[in-house]
Amino acid sequence: MKHTSSTCCGTGGESAFVELIDRYNAGTLRLARVFVLDVSVAEEVVQDAWLAVVRGLDRFDARSPLKRWISSITG
Repeated sequence: MKHTSSTCCGTGGESAFVELIDRYNAGTLRLARVFVLDVSVAEEVVQDAWLAVVRGLDRFDARSPLKRWISSITG
C-alpha cells in the first residue's frame, strides 16, 4: 500500500496512522537502537520521530518511499 499525507490526515485519519505505526514502528525502533543503546531512550526517540512525522506530513514528497522518509527523521 502506498501511503501519502492525505492517507494519514485526510480520509484515512487515525486508523491510517495506526496502520503506519504498525507497519514501520519495529524497524524505526531498530534504527533508533543503532544510535541509542538504552531501550527506553530509543523508544523516546521513536516517539519523537512519530510526532515529527505527523507534523511534517505536509512536506512529505509522495514520490519518495515513506519508509525512507520516516528513517531520515529517526536517524
